[in-house]
Amino acid sequence: MTLTPMEQMARKAMADAGVDPALARKAIQDICLEKRLYEGTNSVASVEFFKEPREKDCVLELAEGDRLLAECAEPLKTMVLVGLHCGVRMRSEILTLQWTNLDLPRRTLAVAAAYSKNGKARTVSLNSTVLAALERHREPAT
Repeated sequence: MTLTPMEQMARKAMADAGVDPALARKAIQDICLEKRLYEGTNSVASVEFFKEPREKDCVLELAEGDRLLAECAEPLKTMVLVGLHCGVRMRSEILTLQWTNLDLPRRTLAVAAAYSKNGKARTVSLNSTVLAALERHREPAT
């Protein structure tokens, strides 16, 4: 099967974001059907997704976190630091952050409801380590 350059780019973006292509395809077809941009049926509507078992959360020991940070280059290092110190999820929360979500004077970070696990917005406190790391990445005002 030969993919167009646009399809290749979309697949790479989904893979980079950790998005399941089947789930994305189903959602896109549903939107197209809803907006009447596509005639026919959703070819993947009958796909049943496996329910993932709720497993025990993995908590890193302090030394493990330090080793993980030592292996990361910037800007990944700062993202991992935010995750470790603030309990913010990498894929759904950290990767969707924008500077407007940060209130550095108040030392807080706002996680939008659209990206939180439970669908509720929340505010996370930033400690001095995270605050210093974020300050180093802040773009100068123009």
